[in-house]
Amino acid sequence: MTTERKEKFTPGPWEYHKSARLSPVFNIWAGAALLGEVVREPNARMMAAAPEMYEALVAIESCLSPDNNDHAAQRVRAAIAKARGGQ
Repeated sequence: MTTERKEKFTPGPWEYHKSARLSPVFNIWAGAALLGEVVREPNARMMAAAPEMYEALVAIESCLSPDNNDHAAQRVRAAIAKARGGQ
């Protein structure tokens, strides 16, 4: 039995490295696949951490009761929906 992932993005882990050909460009990698390039290292760190942050939010959401609708729960659900292509 196979389960289709809801997520359509490239699974992690992602990492970043300074570009060997362009400066000050940082490349975002998932294994051997180049996902993108950014100019600032803080943005590269944030992008590289995205898969782990997404998994953490999904884990947090699984601990929330369905009727929990406080501000933090709303933000967790909104961030997950945004990552999945929703609003």
